[in-house]
Amino acid sequence: RGPHNEQNGARCCAHAFAYQDVGLVMPDDVQWASIRPNSNLPVEILAIIGQMIVLHSHLEEALQHIIYALTGIDSATGRTAIRAPRLSDRWTMIEDLAEQRGCTIDALTAENFRYDLGRMSDFRDYLAHGVFYRDASGNVYCRKVRGKWVPPSSNKPVKHAKVPAAYAVTVEETARVCAITEVAYEAARDLHRDIVEQLRAQLV
Repeated sequence: RGPHNEQNGARCCAHAFAYQDVGLVMPDDVQWASIRPNSNLPVEILAIIGQMIVLHSHLEEALQHIIYALTGIDSATGRTAIRAPRLSDRWTMIEDLAEQRGCTIDALTAENFRYDLGRMSDFRDYLAHGVFYRDASGNVYCRKVRGKWVPPSSNKPVKHAKVPAAYAVTVEETARVCAITEVAYEAARDLHRDIVEQLRAQLV
């Protein structure tokens, strides 16, 4: 956790978490015609994918509670009345609402969330919606089913749906993103507490 500091008369929380692009490597010579989707993945791979999805859900919930606090509604009403967009869109809502309600968010915290949330969502979606393969050596790959990429033989982007590309999935890289997501979750929980305190102080 980062330090709490005084800024513009309001207590704000700063967290030094930063996503780094995960080192996914596309295999050079995968012959898709001879490799079929495979759900028989190593237990450790299945476990870390599950952890990634669970942590992402917890982060979604933490950000949503900040939105509920800033709009002045309880969780039950919020779940009914407020949409649940992607993480990066939730953060945009939080920044806009905080400004409208006169709440301050630490600049470092805001910068980290802006930079990290979209990337964490992309990685989670990649694991949750991709198609998994194993080659003859037992290596695990996940094929992206959304977005575009630039094949080595071309300088033009193509859709993954038309020209598939798979990337190696390892426990180490996925665990690193899990750790970053967990730090972001703790930062969101701290920010929620801070926003609630700021809103209460306005009533005094």
